[in-house]
Amino acid sequence: MHYTALSTLRKALGTHQTYSTATGVAMLVGTAAVTVLLSWALYALVEAPLVRRFGRSRRRA
Repeated sequence: MHYTALSTLRKALGTHQTYSTATGVAMLVGTAAVTVLLSWALYALVEAPLVRRFGRSRRRA
């Protein structure tokens, strides 16, 4: 997820542009926030339901 977000940002912004330190940090923080939200959505909407549906149930002790 992280690589996908960072590579998409790089392609969208272009490779020959430079930004100030504040702008660069803001873009990195924004990308990190988007990555965390996408990772949570992937877990909550895809991974957890599949594990509940197809995972083996544990025997109770």
